[in-house]
Amino acid sequence: MTFHAAYWKGSPEKFVEDTVYELQKLKGTGIATTSGGVDSTTCTAIGKKALGDGLLSIHFEHGGMRKGECNHIVELLNQSGVTTEFRDYTSIFMPRVIAAGPDNEAKRKAISKTYFDVAIDEAKKFGGNFFFQGTNKADKNEVIVKFVKTQNNVVTPEVRERFEREGIEIVEPVEELVKNQVREVARYMGLPLELSERQPFPGPGLYVRKVGQVTEESMEIMREVDYIASKKLQRLGDQLKEFADKNKQCFAALMDNKTTELDYFPKEVDGVPIDSPRLTTSSVTGLNQEGERAYGRMLLFDSYNTGIDRLTEVSDKILETDKARQLGIVRCATFIDKYSKGDFIVPLRAIATTDFNRSTALPLRRGDLEEVADELTAMPQIGGVVYDITHKAPGKATIEYE
Repeated sequence: MTFHAAYWKGSPEKFVEDTVYELQKLKGTGIATTSGGVDSTTCTAIGKKALGDGLLSIHFEHGGMRKGECNHIVELLNQSGVTTEFRDYTSIFMPRVIAAGPDNEAKRKAISKTYFDVAIDEAKKFGGNFFFQGTNKADKNEVIVKFVKTQNNVVTPEVRERFEREGIEIVEPVEELVKNQVREVARYMGLPLELSERQPFPGPGLYVRKVGQVTEESMEIMREVDYIASKKLQRLGDQLKEFADKNKQCFAALMDNKTTELDYFPKEVDGVPIDSPRLTTSSVTGLNQEGERAYGRMLLFDSYNTGIDRLTEVSDKILETDKARQLGIVRCATFIDKYSKGDFIVPLRAIATTDFNRSTALPLRRGDLEEVADELTAMPQIGGVVYDITHKAPGKATIEYE
């Protein structure tokens, strides 16, 4: 019996009813990899409702999860009635990600292949003939229709054929829903707000927030950076009343402290001084005018006497200049602290959005950002902290850096 995903018919109650009806036609058992994100958790919760103990939920560490996150997620899932077991696959994922090198697409492909390797292995050990996968409609459209980037958990035709050769059918209960509809289903099913409203976190996790080459040491530093900064940025974003009704995504990244000085860049843009401009040597992602991913460099500069709200406007102006195009600049960030000689730079990112197709860089107070930067630069490896002032829109930046 082949599973057919239900369509949204106006209410989460009807969607759950239709999906459970289809799932109960399945003969056999299966596994679900449950990350704690809203899509995978909702997928697993529906599967548990339909199949009970016939569905094994697994949460795993791949080496790119946040500090202390796995234990918390497993505890939260079990308390929510989504009984889940834990696995640690760091020793499998980490060497493959390191071997993939600095290219972000190569890293994503390595993570995706390993993710499905693990899923097949777990399904075989459990004796399951179904693999429950929590990918939503927007993710599938981004990978399969538009091919914006590889996503570790999106099932391409090649992946589906690979599972079929192993006698495993891939079941995707929420593949016809967009993110806000998945959240409605999660709320209807009584999942706690910490799960139903969870911020998006990329499947590869911190692996793609360490820009460029991954090492075991850099991932340890990335985890500490994330632990210090991300929740503080989220709290600061939530305090902005004018963005109270928007989704937010707030995080820190890590890139090598290798930049080049730009003596020939404009001294001011739209009346705002552009002091000490530098260009990262690490490649980051932006968006071209057609909304496709474009790879280039990030412009870093000082403008300490200018508010962040004004600088977000200036970023748009900079990206429209011929000089920025000539230099391959795809996003802009302003220094929050003094530049020093540590091994890494930390970009801070905080955005507000309605649908994640476009986003606004949040105008956080510089003083608040300086407090976060002070904690980060107490780490001897951190040589600079910048705040990303680029909106997500065609001709500008993506939300994430890879």
